[in-house]
Amino acid sequence: METAVRELMRFDPPVQAQEKLIVQDICLGGQRLGRGQTVTVLLGSACHDPAQFIDPGRLRLDRRPNRHLALGDGPHRCLGASLDMAQAKGSLPLLARHAPRLHPTGPPVREPNPVLRGITAAPLRLT
Repeated sequence: METAVRELMRFDPPVQAQEKLIVQDICLGGQRLGRGQTVTVLLGSACHDPAQFIDPGRLRLDRRPNRHLALGDGPHRCLGASLDMAQAKGSLPLLARHAPRLHPTGPPVREPNPVLRGITAAPLRLT
């Protein structure tokens, strides 16, 4: 279940971009970045980087390894990442068990925010 949840997070990350402050002069990808500069990190794009993921546009629930940045990494990892994983691992089996009885009554409604993604409503009918 954890492998599937990680792939779902990679495929459609909850945070698409973050601004970061450069704390020391560095060279990244051949580009010089100076201390004090602000950069925008495109996490959603990084999660679909073909240099990191084979066939990145395809949802593969058994993808391994899966070192995505959907919830950040290292000291910048989302504080709620463990809770997020626990909730997903707990709810997905329940959804899967009832999936044959769930019928969409309309399209999902997405959060109207280009940086923070999520579904605010998923109209379903249980039969």
